Order: sequence, then structure tokens, then C-alpha cells
Amino acid sequence: MIALAAPAVLVSNCLRGVLEARQLFATLNVLRAGVGTALLLGPLLALRISPTLVPVMWAIVAVRWLGLVGFAACARRGAPGAWRFDGGEALSLARIGGWMTVST
Repeated sequence: MIALAAPAVLVSNCLRGVLEARQLFATLNVLRAGVGTALLLGPLLALRISPTLVPVMWAIVAVRWLGLVGFAACARRGAPGAWRFDGGEALSLARIGGWMTVST
């Protein structure tokens, strides 16, 4: 179940970097406080459903994915021009990344 939360954690941290680069620290602090609180209260509430770890883990996974939605919404609002896909730029990044992979 934790493997289901890993992509959300990874992308959330990337989007957190976007917010930090745009110096939207107030938005970032509110969002991180909310996700952090939910990460503590979600499993606590899940224990009321069942005393096993399964609902606790599902609560953590759900909070991570909901946090990703929040980070994406804030990052999209904070950096509206960064969401365009440029095929030429992607090709350039793939070339550089391929060269770095082969050369090291």
C-alpha cells in the first residue's frame, strides 16, 4: 500500500519545489501544515474504524494523494506558464539526460 503513496510523495515534493522557486512560502506553509495535520489525524480516525493497520495505511495513502491535488492546484496557480508542454525542450532534455547516463 505504501507503494501507492510513493508517486504522490515524489510529485508533491517536486511541486513544492515549484512553489519555493516562486517564493510562495505563505501558500506552501498553509498547505504543508494542512497535509501534516491530516497525516496525523487521518490514521487516528482510521483506528476508530478498525484496530488493524490496513485502514491506517489507506488513510495515509489517501492523504498523500489529496495533498498532491492541493500542491498541484497551488503550483498551477503560482506558475501558470510552466504547464505548457514543449516537444523541442523535451527532446533536448532527453538528449542531455541520455548523454549523462551513458557518460557516468
